[in-house]
Amino acid sequence: MKNYPLDPELGFAKISKMMQAGAEWCEVLVEDTSSWYLIRDDKKTNVSNSSSIGVSVYAVASGKSFHSCCDGVESDSINRITDAVCASLKREGTGGSNPHIEPFEVTSEPVQDMLEPLDEVALSRKLEVAQVADEVARGAHPKVSQITVVYHDLIRKALVLTSEGRIAWDNRSMLELAIMAFLRVDGELIASTDAYGAFSGFEVLKEKEKTPEAIAKEAVRKAALLIDAKPSPEGEMPVVFAPGNPGVLFHEACGHSFEADFIQKGSSFSGKMGKKVASELVTLVDSGRWFGSSGSFMFDDQGNPSQKTTLIENGILTNHLYDMRTAMIDGVKSTGNGRCETFRHPPIPRMSNTYVENGADSPESILADTKSGIYIKSIARGGNVDVLSGDFVVGVGEGYVIENGKPTYALKNATISGNGQAVLLDIDAVANNLEIRSSGRCGKGQSVPTGSGLPTLRVRKMIVGGGRK
Repeated sequence: MKNYPLDPELGFAKISKMMQAGAEWCEVLVEDTSSWYLIRDDKKTNVSNSSSIGVSVYAVASGKSFHSCCDGVESDSINRITDAVCASLKREGTGGSNPHIEPFEVTSEPVQDMLEPLDEVALSRKLEVAQVADEVARGAHPKVSQITVVYHDLIRKALVLTSEGRIAWDNRSMLELAIMAFLRVDGELIASTDAYGAFSGFEVLKEKEKTPEAIAKEAVRKAALLIDAKPSPEGEMPVVFAPGNPGVLFHEACGHSFEADFIQKGSSFSGKMGKKVASELVTLVDSGRWFGSSGSFMFDDQGNPSQKTTLIENGILTNHLYDMRTAMIDGVKSTGNGRCETFRHPPIPRMSNTYVENGADSPESILADTKSGIYIKSIARGGNVDVLSGDFVVGVGEGYVIENGKPTYALKNATISGNGQAVLLDIDAVANNLEIRSSGRCGKGQSVPTGSGLPTLRVRKMIVGGGRK
């Protein structure tokens, strides 16, 4: 066995104790993390470094979950949190069992490269990334007033032991780079951001379009577009989404409604398994195995291998996203989507990389066939989404008016609104140029890295607003 941060024999002893107290399924999670944050503002870089190791115990009984955690891996602390969960299980009164647990190690195919491990990269090289990005962005446009660069890397090693006897070991390394560009034009401050995340080592910074220089220029380019941007048209009209970034809309307005805890609370897709919920052109997938994306992982935080789960196939609802608790309620297998922010949080159903699969159209033909409407290259942060109903209002980051099948002038202050399921049903063209954008973090009481994407596609009608602001 590997040199684990906790003796599996000790962990399985705690699992046996929880099963005897009434758990129907339980786990011990050990998490060891180290992280660097570099924030460069006003040409000065603030640096912080943190590390932690801790243990959580988690159990399921009668459809309920029980969770406790401690810092460190000392036996007394682990005993204390195990006793706390056992006391809760006994109060639940479901009865206990004394199962024979036969430990076994599980494996899964890697979903990341690690050519330059983050913990072997000198701080000076990370500082250089922030400085180069700052300098390039400041030189990219004469109206640049301020640049903020955020560099973050994280190494997370997780050991999961489960009541099936599973021993899962996952070593994740992630790097994120975000650049915010502020331009001052006639006394007005115009801002835009470009960012990405990668499940990778330091070598990702050498990839085309992911270098600090490329991200810096893109952030400034998007801000500069807004200088001459015009107010958005308003009303109901066709909307064409570019590949990649706009997939975040489908993550927010549709994706959460497929997570089994929301399904069990009555989300807009509840009770519709096997029914048509989208255009027959739409196949919607969640996959934790998109190589190199920050939303990927070998195992979820309950020791289940990540997988590709088809949620909608040719318009028909085919699956939900499950963790162990919600899967046990519905009498199905987990889809490997039980994720937690840290050991201090209980695992819950979460998306990984959620995207619309390729269609048969070409992106050029979709635009040419759209005589009027708007073309959206990115969704702005913020907005308002009702997860249960699927209703949403979000801002447009980079968008253009379509005239006679061609994008023309850039938009400012545009918004789009509608209902997630209605949008899925109104998709009438899907291209063959799928891109995954892995710069996202998803909140749900807990923050986890995710990816989202889509090929170029068109929604027949959406409500566009914001033009008078």
